[in-house]
Amino acid sequence: MSSTAMQSLRPLVDRLRRGWRASPLPVFFGWWAGELRGMLPPHWHGWFGGGADWHLLQYAGTQWTLRRAGYSAVLARWDDSDEASATDAGVGQAAMKAVLQKVDRDDLRLALLLPPAAVLRRALVLPVAARDNLQQVMAFEMDRQTPFSMAQVYYAARELRGPAIAGRFNAELVVVTRGMLDPVLAYLHTLGVSIDAVDLAVDNERLGVNLLPSEQTPRHVRPRPPQKKAASGCTIARRRWRRCRPRLTTCAARRSRSRRCVSNCRTTPVPPGSWSSARKAP
Repeated sequence: MSSTAMQSLRPLVDRLRRGWRASPLPVFFGWWAGELRGMLPPHWHGWFGGGADWHLLQYAGTQWTLRRAGYSAVLARWDDSDEASATDAGVGQAAMKAVLQKVDRDDLRLALLLPPAAVLRRALVLPVAARDNLQQVMAFEMDRQTPFSMAQVYYAARELRGPAIAGRFNAELVVVTRGMLDPVLAYLHTLGVSIDAVDLAVDNERLGVNLLPSEQTPRHVRPRPPQKKAASGCTIARRRWRRCRPRLTTCAARRSRSRRCVSNCRTTPVPPGSWSSARKAP
């Protein structure tokens, strides 16, 4: 399909995507899939996950905590304040890296969660025509809705659910200053940590936006779907079986020969006096 045709279909695709996200179907199917997944044995859960494996690195002042998305357990924690021990901070950072290294590189995604006080949020009521260019509309509204200019901030926009006036819809503008976010990203860069999204922490989970500019977003291959994960596991098992099969065949043949030898010894009669003559032989 030509690029011109794709451009003409883009508004339709965007409207369908927004309609899907605004409907209750994603929540229902997410709940349903979670219930089905809970019926499986625990060691099968990794094979039937959702592809990308998101981990959440929450930042609040000088406190850092790492969790897996959807789980409350803290996987790593450290404090980078001047009063905190450098050894304790190093241990926490090493624990974070050890956790992330255990995740498949193609599936790993890491989101930085900012505290609510670091982010400015503005709820707006916009004409329905603004849906197709929501990001651009929010850029024009920046000077009116915030005390900052476009050059001073990173921002994201999202459509809000709920009733609205006819011909209009509810939206939200989320803003963080570059002066706040850039030093945090630079600090993580010195630790060798790559961030895939910057979001707002809401009860240890994500709000659902991405404040990370596109030029700083890492490029990933698409995460492997569960079917390909299972297929790759079967391929590895098949390869191991092919390597081990000759050894197992050899061992089985040796065991069979040993059994035949023992059986022959048990069934073959021993001539009288053979044991005594064997003992007397020099």
